[in-house]
Amino acid sequence: MIKLIVSDLDGTLLSYHKGLLERDKEAILHAVGKGTEFSVASGRMDVEIKEVMGMIGATGHRISQNGSFVYSKDEERIYGHVFSKNDVLDLYQFLISTDAPLTIFSENQGFVNDASRIKSVYMSRLFFPIELDTNLINSIQKGLEVSKISVNSHQTEWLKQIQAKIEGQFSSIADSFISDPECLDIMPKAINKGKGVKAIMDAYHLQPEEIMCIGDSYNDISMFQLTPHSYVMSQADEEVKGYAAHEVNYVYEALEALHK
Repeated sequence: MIKLIVSDLDGTLLSYHKGLLERDKEAILHAVGKGTEFSVASGRMDVEIKEVMGMIGATGHRISQNGSFVYSKDEERIYGHVFSKNDVLDLYQFLISTDAPLTIFSENQGFVNDASRIKSVYMSRLFFPIELDTNLINSIQKGLEVSKISVNSHQTEWLKQIQAKIEGQFSSIADSFISDPECLDIMPKAINKGKGVKAIMDAYHLQPEEIMCIGDSYNDISMFQLTPHSYVMSQADEEVKGYAAHEVNYVYEALEALHK
């Protein structure tokens, strides 16, 4: 019996323009009404996940920023993890040397150092405004806690080149994922969605066969590896599909499988 459903947001539950399919919403509420817990695991901030939960009309556990923060449905923080000051300064200085368009995230706030970034298409996809900070290095030195760095580009291959450089030079302090065709997320070492889901499983004594995970991108692979009930969206890259047990076009198709 499935006791916990964990869904990614962008490209899975949410469309590119933050849209939520009514049939997906109905399927989630039906599952919750039958006693199955619903949770979200996303690269987005926790405040954004709460916004989507409100759109659905459900409450649940929340895994934000690819596993940096995990909250229970009762608002208990299960854990939170950020970069050390020295590590994030090293990463930030390297990335600005490549002219990469960056967004720096604390738990519930994003920052850019270039005003032109605030009106970008990527920023329009966020539920909360990004702040301009023209001296991010100073802010980090003064104690700004950074949990994620995102690099954005319409050129996925260029993002993969940046990812290769991160993996080559910073593999001891950071992991990176193509979380979206236009976004590379850089995370503290060994932080991922799978670790967040596992923390919830441990806290609530859930077994792999009692959870279902749904996603579409490389940052969802660590979730897929936790359970035989893994579902990947049909538009995902073939490499990502190779890690999931099932393929669906919509979230509701995966949830309907609960009742067959």
